[in-house]
Amino acid sequence: MKRKEVLGAAQDERMRLVGDLRSLDWGQWDAPTLCEGWTVRDVVGHLIRLDAYTHRIDRFLLSVVRSRGLNRFMSKDAVEWAAGRSPDELIATLATARYETRIVERYNIWPVFPLVELVIHGQDIRRPLGMDGRLSLEVLLEVADHLRRSYLRPWGEGTKVKGVRFVASDADWSMGKGPEVRGPLEAIVMTLAGRPSAVAELSGEGQDLLLS
Repeated sequence: MKRKEVLGAAQDERMRLVGDLRSLDWGQWDAPTLCEGWTVRDVVGHLIRLDAYTHRIDRFLLSVVRSRGLNRFMSKDAVEWAAGRSPDELIATLATARYETRIVERYNIWPVFPLVELVIHGQDIRRPLGMDGRLSLEVLLEVADHLRRSYLRPWGEGTKVKGVRFVASDADWSMGKGPEVRGPLEAIVMTLAGRPSAVAELSGEGQDLLLS
């Protein structure tokens, strides 16, 4: 996909998630997700707050420094911001978030990042709730390629899957070397994103290495 197409796909995924969230009852907003320690409310809060981070990058960087780390800041910020807000307010705010259009993202060397966030976190919500999370192969391929590039970088997370070869059973996509692990591309994406529950949907000699 070209940059414009990727940004359009991000908006499509945002609105697809908004539609799914509208079907939840109030109790489900406090249900756990695949993001450890985060409820549905917290994940949605995180996706909304990404807009604020890219809109005021100066405040964002200062907050990260004060919190002594990116992940620590974002986790605390998402939970605190979403607490007490109604599902209707969270849905309405998510629907109008446009961080992929901010100047920080327009010149991001990885323009697929907003799409990656929306796809993975959308599945973080859908999977535990048993919701239909089918994604287009075109979108999944963009996300999978981004994750593959991330794992190949010196600062990436490749050590977590080192020695395993992933092969998609529903697309022309593969990654890595070693014992083969085969399955739907969506399950591979979620495995690469660090969601252990997706490993059960894969098969092959390398599966035990991922479970160990």
